[in-house]
Amino acid sequence: MKFKRLIDSPERQIIDRLNEAGYSGFFVGGCVRDVLMGREFGDIDITTGARPEETEHVFADCKVIQTGLAHGTVTVIYMNRSVEITTFRRESEYSDMRHPDKVSFVKDVTEDLARRDFTMNAIAMDSDGNLTDPFGGASDIEKRIIRAVGNPQARFEEDALRIMRGIRFAAQLGFDIDETTEEAMYECSDNLRNISAERIYVEFKKLVIGEYAGRAIRKYVDILGVVIPYIKALDGFSQHNPNHKYDVLGHCIRCMQNLRVTDSNREYMRLAALFHDIGKPETFALDDKGIGHCFGHPEVSAEHVEEILRGLKADSFTINRVVTLVRYHDLLFKEDEVLLKKWLNKFGPELLYEILELKRADNLAIGCDVTRLIAMFDRVKLMIDKIIDEGQCFRIGDLKVNGNDIMKCCNVTGVHVGRILNELLLQVMGSKVANEKAPLLEEAMRIKQRILSE
Repeated sequence: MKFKRLIDSPERQIIDRLNEAGYSGFFVGGCVRDVLMGREFGDIDITTGARPEETEHVFADCKVIQTGLAHGTVTVIYMNRSVEITTFRRESEYSDMRHPDKVSFVKDVTEDLARRDFTMNAIAMDSDGNLTDPFGGASDIEKRIIRAVGNPQARFEEDALRIMRGIRFAAQLGFDIDETTEEAMYECSDNLRNISAERIYVEFKKLVIGEYAGRAIRKYVDILGVVIPYIKALDGFSQHNPNHKYDVLGHCIRCMQNLRVTDSNREYMRLAALFHDIGKPETFALDDKGIGHCFGHPEVSAEHVEEILRGLKADSFTINRVVTLVRYHDLLFKEDEVLLKKWLNKFGPELLYEILELKRADNLAIGCDVTRLIAMFDRVKLMIDKIIDEGQCFRIGDLKVNGNDIMKCCNVTGVHVGRILNELLLQVMGSKVANEKAPLLEEAMRIKQRILSE
């Protein structure tokens, strides 16, 4: 049975307890949508005809958190699981285009479903697997369509963040947005300016990691440009260069799609790929042969990315990581062990691998034959692997001498110690001195004499 995993979940017992106490209860929202699609579901939400205080009474033997009483939500800790239970409600007037001015509790689940954003999220299911689907959400899921509940313009005027959610769902699910819903999204897109940056960023992060993110970004770049104007400037911007087949937006999207990522870095790597050339329109110039160039664009792109992410209230790690990846996405890589050790020293292994992967995806996205270049990048990665696996020296901490050794041997202090250690590191990385204490101290004395004679 399609719904077996959901109706066999421990949360079903919550609905059964509500029913036994004389209240209706349903699974609702994303969990129902996902089981209809045959996908793994995440958090389980339950809606009920019981008012919050009645729900608390039904679960008096459990820990109950008053999550949002004004909106009818309590969280019940049941069998070590946190489950949100929300009373059927009606909402009216959205003065800030985000939060309802007034919430009224109702007894009819259909009335509650009518306030939701899209038909695929406006389906309720009882504990036996029977659906309440007044707006045809199951049919829309089957047809792979995102359709607003009721009047789409009214839905987006109530809460403009639903526009971003619609694009995010398109990016995640690969669904098409219903034509009337899409028209209303464009008509109401300026209202996104009234939504907090934090809320926009939550949706945008989910959007960029979606399987169909490239398609959604390309199609709805005009809407996304309301909240990230720099991205709109990339659309249709030709680079007038034989080494770049696509406009800048098309190139950035392909770069994002070519990335090999992990669960831990997928979000910020995709952000970096999407934004890595965002400074190209400003730095573009034609040479005397009519060939386009964008000299200095990595630095300009990094400045814009920092502005974008700070404006979206991104966390400091993401800002720093994405800005660094964008700033160095054009880093020189060669099959040169000394150069690679220099980069390992500067960036550390994890970040250097990510810069290399971004550069690889960047080159794959230009639309020309880069087979030999990609093969070189693969060999470079193997060289980096070897340096790390063999414990080769690329940091001062890897040297077989330390600051105390230098002070005792060379009778120097302060900046001279640091300079000697740095020069020793360069000598070791270049295989000019063995990474052993005796030859290092001998070389340190020579470096000291040179420093003192300057």
